[in-house]
Amino acid sequence: MNLNNENKFKKTSHEYDIPDLNVFLNKEEIENLNEYKKISKKNKKNKKNNDEILNKSLREIINIWSKTHMNIINDITIYIQNINKYSHFFYDIEKTDILKGIYLYIKDFILIFTKNSRSIYVGFTFILLSLLFFFIGASN
Repeated sequence: MNLNNENKFKKTSHEYDIPDLNVFLNKEEIENLNEYKKISKKNKKNKKNNDEILNKSLREIINIWSKTHMNIINDITIYIQNINKYSHFFYDIEKTDILKGIYLYIKDFILIFTKNSRSIYVGFTFILLSLLFFFIGASN
């Protein structure tokens, strides 16, 4: 087969020019492709809806919350173990840029709490802690 004919249909590694391919497909194959396309769209929509926090049960939210905090604790321990990578910013005050070191230090620490959609679960934790402190203060 001629390589030019194969490359003429291929747009990217996962997308083909369907109108050109339809020339080589019979009616039943075209109907099957259209049906698969509809099913795929429904599955993508369902997956997107299932990933939203409002569509999860309380048990799922608690499980994800606990896994998220375990990951945060693991990342903080790794961060503390690798703290010496920032030390070269603070050896010689006159020659190095201390503000850049402080900025990177704080930025990497905040990144631990905000990456991979962790921020919503960290927010839940702050809300629970604030309620706890409120009730402790109100009981005095």
